[in-house]
Amino acid sequence: MANTSKYLELADALAAEIRRGEYAPGDRFPTVNELARAHKGRRQVHLVHAT
Repeated sequence: MANTSKYLELADALAAEIRRGEYAPGDRFPTVNELARAHKGRRQVHLVHAT
């Protein structure tokens, strides 16, 4: 993902986790801070694109 925006990389990663069954219907996603840590991103990137 050389030229992919960080928020698109995050969306792709979450979609892959859903496909693998890591999230069941009704499960909550991790918090913004947890996502930023897990995906080595900056919290601001996740916040800007979460709205």
